[in-house]
Order: sequence, then C-alpha cells, then structure tokens
Amino acid sequence: MIFWFDKLEFLPIYYGLLISIGTQFGDMSGSFFKRRINIKSGGPFPVVDQIGFLVFGYFLVWLSVPNNFPWEYAAIMLPFTLLAHLVSNIFAYKMGWKRVWW
Repeated sequence: MIFWFDKLEFLPIYYGLLISIGTQFGDMSGSFFKRRINIKSGGPFPVVDQIGFLVFGYFLVWLSVPNNFPWEYAAIMLPFTLLAHLVSNIFAYKMGWKRVWW
C-alpha cells in the first residue's frame, strides 16, 4: 500500500478517492478521443461513453493496489453500468428530458 492507508478501515476511502480521480481522467480522455475523430460535443461514442470512465477508475485502483482489489467488482460493475446507462438515457429521452436517446 502507499501513503498512510495501511489500515483496513481506510481502504474504502482510498478506493473511493482513486476511483473518483480515475473516472474523471477516463471521461476526459474519452472526450479527447471523440474530438480527435471529429465527433461533435454530445455525439455518441458507444462503449467509451458508457464505461470508459469506469475502466480508468478501476485501472487506477488496480495500479495502486494490484493484489488487494477483487476483479469481481469490475466484472459486476461493467455490465451493470452499461445497462444502467442505457436504461436511464432511454427513460430520460421518453420523459422529454433529453433530445437524443444516447
């Protein structure tokens, strides 16, 4: 472990911090790649829009604590995130809260 997070009670806080930082970098890098391939702001970029942030978040945690982060977390969250993203966007579109379904 790094820093002062050697006690078990600090691991959830540490994981949360790393995942939140990683998700921001994942979202920024997804936007960067969208602009490089000329996808306008708000345009669809399947999979990267839905799970790119999550992959970066988990990757950052894995780099920091490689043997202490269960792969089952990612195996559960990746399909759940894809499904939740799709359902919530379609719902918002049907309710008139979004102009596009993605």
